Amino acid sequence: MRKFIISTLIIACFLLCSCGEAAQRESESPRTVEPEAVVSTDESSVINTHNRMLALNGEFYTEQVMTAAFADFRLNFADFDTLETTAVCSKPNCSHSDPESCSAFGMWNHPTVVDGKLYFFKNDPDWGTEQTVNIFRADLDGTGRVKLAEIKNCAAEYTAPIAIIGKTLYFTASESEIDDDGFTASGFKTVRLYSFNCETDKAETLCELCRGYDTSAEIRGIFDAKLYIRISYKDKEQEPLDFSTATDEDWSNYIAEGQKMTVSAYKVYDLTGGELGDSPYEIDPVAEFFACGGILCYQAGDKGVFVKQGGEAVETDFVPNIGSCLVNGFLFNTFYGTALDTNTLEVRRLNADIVTSGDFILDYRDGCYVVRTLIDYKSYRRLSPEEIFEEAS
Repeated sequence: MRKFIISTLIIACFLLCSCGEAAQRESESPRTVEPEAVVSTDESSVINTHNRMLALNGEFYTEQVMTAAFADFRLNFADFDTLETTAVCSKPNCSHSDPESCSAFGMWNHPTVVDGKLYFFKNDPDWGTEQTVNIFRADLDGTGRVKLAEIKNCAAEYTAPIAIIGKTLYFTASESEIDDDGFTASGFKTVRLYSFNCETDKAETLCELCRGYDTSAEIRGIFDAKLYIRISYKDKEQEPLDFSTATDEDWSNYIAEGQKMTVSAYKVYDLTGGELGDSPYEIDPVAEFFACGGILCYQAGDKGVFVKQGGEAVETDFVPNIGSCLVNGFLFNTFYGTALDTNTLEVRRLNADIVTSGDFILDYRDGCYVVRTLIDYKSYRRLSPEEIFEEAS
């Protein structure tokens, strides 16, 4: 992590920035801009989620801290070279526990790095009738924050994945019907796809994804210059249960009814044409799915379908899952204890004595894999290929 802090200080000195937080400037209203050219491959693209935010040869993660006034979230960084973790703050002798003095707070909504700068979202206010998504840029130590853009009347959920393609961020945000007291009385919601260009500092509304009750839409992957987005909604509001009198049978019937009312599907947003359409593949919206790094893999029954960019769809015994990672040419599914060699399509077994079902295999460097268990950000360890894989029989 020392190199993280040193590089931050070099950048700060070069720009003659002060250590204090810069005054925020209001952005121009978001407007439509010409999209930058999109290459056909997506090997440099990243899907970041709230529990896997890769950047700078490491990853960001948030940690809840009980401050003097309330609980707040501190942004930390884990360096994959040293396996050291530290708060995103270069202030000497800082306790990293006071949001008023430590720059590691207030950046927990999808922090990511583009061109040596830290970008993050913030909903302001956190709830109410006039929510706005604000997009900020900061130095790598969290100081020098500048508000670049705002998108009014919506909120960006920190749990929803975002895509980073080149210097553009793609994300979803939702607009809810809110009553005068600030509550979502009807539960009706509209979800749209947005982009933010880190070169022009402009936000753009790309398209509406879905609207209805119990609505959700999340970016699940990138393949062949297309964003794969899973949508789900109900056309009608489902009658609520009376919690005080509901039996187990009532709950079962309620769940079954809700499933029948729900519309789920995969949509694709074409990054070159700027159009939303149906998936070119028959993907079950409730089955396992992975798309990134120039490959697409999804579950079809008890098998998997594997597609390499520019190639044909091939059936395989490998099935991805929600925690699948593409590292060093292997697509890992630690839950099922398997890995797919994306060059030979050989399915290999993982060493169950060493790799657990909750492990994330995050990176490969210096001949070893960097592994973390679930959201235990103190559990980083290096494993050699001999430790990761079972010996072939």
